[in-house]
Amino acid sequence: MNARILAAVAGLAALAGCTVPNDASVRVFGMCYPPDPTETGVCAYPTSCSALFLGNVEGDVASDSIDGPLIWPVQVDNQRITNANDSGSRDTATAWIEGYKIHYSVSGLAAVRSIPDVDVSISRHPVKVGGSTVVIAPVVPGSVGTLLFGLMADGELLNFEAELKAYGHYGDGESFETGPFKIVGRLGRNNIAQPVNSATGSPFCSALDASKPMYVASCPQARQTSVMLCIAAPTK
Repeated sequence: MNARILAAVAGLAALAGCTVPNDASVRVFGMCYPPDPTETGVCAYPTSCSALFLGNVEGDVASDSIDGPLIWPVQVDNQRITNANDSGSRDTATAWIEGYKIHYSVSGLAAVRSIPDVDVSISRHPVKVGGSTVVIAPVVPGSVGTLLFGLMADGELLNFEAELKAYGHYGDGESFETGPFKIVGRLGRNNIAQPVNSATGSPFCSALDASKPMYVASCPQARQTSVMLCIAAPTK
């Protein structure tokens, strides 16, 4: 079998795997700048980033969030074109995100030399043909946060890079996997405190002065890089 035939066979084998390990069809486009929380504590996300977040992120492994200590809104694009035709056939190129694969590289802490790769399954999330959607990616899910909490001491910091891949299926059942999208940040243990009014036990925006505005919510969540909303403290 000559080299040309071998190359053709290899190409067919790749197609048979039904995955797309690049950004040609579905891609993670970018990290969104978080929205301001509403006064009822809601974080409302559009179908595409209103602005991109260009910095590094930080989270606290002591967070009690069920989603993990570090989540982030990312824009996912479906670059396929419609495959419906005039005879009435349905469009099957809608992409359904079903989970994320995450690979980590770490540095800065001798007690943590590596973090195991994780696979996080989610409820299916559609991305329409030629469209975009914003999803909340589990950059550091709860399982990783629990692992690191047991390995780190209070005040210690760990630098990390997370390579995030989204995977799922199209409407016709063909599977896809995006190319890796890199997120850089830092994790600590009890390094990001939720400010609490010691007199009342309720959170507010300045732990040093009970007359300061009260804390309402953070987007995407508290105890990580986020956008915080504070409102005027109630008058007595």
